[in-house]
Amino acid sequence: LLSEAKGYEMVLVYRLDRFSRSQKDMLNLIEILNKSDTKFSSIQEGFDTSTPIGMAMLGIMAAFAQLERETIKERMSLGRKGRTKKGLWRAGSNVPTGYDYIDGHLVIREDEAIQVRKIFELCLKGWTMTKIRTYMHEHYQNRYSSWAQASSVSMVLRNPLYIGQLPSKSDGCTYPGEHEPIIDEVTFKKVQQLLDARQDNFDRVYLHPFKAKHLLTGLTFCGECGGRISCTTSHKYSYYGCHKKDGDPRKRLLPKCSTPHYRVEVLDDIVIAEVLKLAFDEKAVKKLVKPTKNVK
Repeated sequence: LLSEAKGYEMVLVYRLDRFSRSQKDMLNLIEILNKSDTKFSSIQEGFDTSTPIGMAMLGIMAAFAQLERETIKERMSLGRKGRTKKGLWRAGSNVPTGYDYIDGHLVIREDEAIQVRKIFELCLKGWTMTKIRTYMHEHYQNRYSSWAQASSVSMVLRNPLYIGQLPSKSDGCTYPGEHEPIIDEVTFKKVQQLLDARQDNFDRVYLHPFKAKHLLTGLTFCGECGGRISCTTSHKYSYYGCHKKDGDPRKRLLPKCSTPHYRVEVLDDIVIAEVLKLAFDEKAVKKLVKPTKNVK
């Protein structure tokens, strides 16, 4: 609208809150339209934004529109919290996998409940999220998807709704639900302990800035474009490649680079062999190691 409004005399809306319910956004948008010499008008309120009084009235009405929005949000939040405390699901379009929503109550849907139990069973066997996702994708399908994403498996494993509890987003607590559980509490707790242990291990191994997973990551740069060398995994093998190389949509704006990918094991062996050669050549080491200046 803003990009095309310059070619028109007026932007006309039915009601003010159809344009915006934020006072700040409303005034900013009107300011942009005024700079484009485009008038703004609302059928129900009939403001003339070209006059100071019209702009002042517009600001007042925008404040009331924002108040109405915040009031509606608060009422909806209180309504959801009230239902949760009563043990009733908050209701909505996305009924949890494994249940049907009938007459205001969650009722177990057996064909999907089998899938939920299977996911917990595989997790207790030590299967990773990706391995569980692959198995579920090959063998099962529910009303929403065919388990194509690992995140859908994770959401099931972390959801206390399956042990008869209802989580409340407003206060972060869980309340007893009136629906029948699909998973027993002992199984659920074991799975949570297993997932927490995996997360702790992941944080310790992969997220620590001084503990690189591969030998050369963080140390090497591309000789052609100067980009940092990163590591990618494809099927069974890992490869070193230039960070600026095409292929990843997040890096399309970066310069192109024709540097090929190298198998991690192959390149690591070459580098290690060269380092070991230097261990027996003191002259070569002295040439490489330059004296450094003191840095405050």
